[in-house]
Amino acid sequence: MYATIPAEEASKIYTSTLAKFSGKVKSQSFTESPAWERVTSGHTESSSGGKRIEARIRGGLNTNGKTMQSDADTVTFTDQANLKTAYVDYMAMLAIPVMRSRVMASINSGPEMLVSVAQADMAQATDTMTNMLSSQLIGDGTGKTILGLNAIAPTTVGTNTYAGIPESTATYWQPYAETGAGSFATNGHYGSGDDKLLTAYLNTSDNGAKTPDTIISGVDVFSYYLAKEGSLIRNTSNSEFGKIGQTAVSSQAGLGMPYRNAVWTWDNAVPAGTTWLLHSGDITLYEDPNFNFNWTNIGNLGLQILLEGSVLLYRCQLLCDRRNWQGKVTGWSR
Repeated sequence: MYATIPAEEASKIYTSTLAKFSGKVKSQSFTESPAWERVTSGHTESSSGGKRIEARIRGGLNTNGKTMQSDADTVTFTDQANLKTAYVDYMAMLAIPVMRSRVMASINSGPEMLVSVAQADMAQATDTMTNMLSSQLIGDGTGKTILGLNAIAPTTVGTNTYAGIPESTATYWQPYAETGAGSFATNGHYGSGDDKLLTAYLNTSDNGAKTPDTIISGVDVFSYYLAKEGSLIRNTSNSEFGKIGQTAVSSQAGLGMPYRNAVWTWDNAVPAGTTWLLHSGDITLYEDPNFNFNWTNIGNLGLQILLEGSVLLYRCQLLCDRRNWQGKVTGWSR
């Protein structure tokens, strides 16, 4: 039986449902993308009214530092690296259009069914947004997308320009990069040869003062690490088990695994053989409050009078202000 709810009222029910649960769509999209949540959690700022995002960069040393040999010694004042400003001149606009048929709304009679239809559309939007966040987190900004990890810590360094600052003239702006990791069994965690994972960890540790807190890799590299941790636990006596600390292979795998002072998680969007070592506190997520998982008003789709549409919008950008302590290791194999 067809519903007696007027089309205008049906649209209001649908629209109000989208608005009511838009926050839930955001939280689920973030939660279902562990790598995104790990990088951005607690490091979010609002930015609206313009395209340009700026941050005072961190990195480099004062080139005028000296040891004075007498009270008559002089010092030199010049512009220093920490006075430079990193900037991004656009924010990525993620859009998910949802179409609604008035005929289908009529068939799905009653407010409860209309709410159910709206929730189904939101569930699909959540899955889509999760996928977009994961893929753009590791991207390089191509096509006005998010400036992700491939921009923050690319595969090779020395010739890139990030946030308006060229690496060629600002060596303090270069992240760590290792392209020939090789076998994880040999060069990985407690491997039989050179531990390139530990080398990367130390080289991104701010001279030991601050270690990376986040490691993100593909499923393959994470499985190599998981297998290695499992073998270490199986070969550890009960008296030594407590010394492993947080390591719990079975219960921690879905939430990430501890590696020294970092949490290691994975994402299906990360290319095979790839690992990033990050200081997540140096990466800020800028969000436009005007497009923060907001739905546009439902409107007719041109001359298609029985079709309506609404768009879920999220406008954001990532900016790293201390790039020289981030790192990327590629080329891992079993």
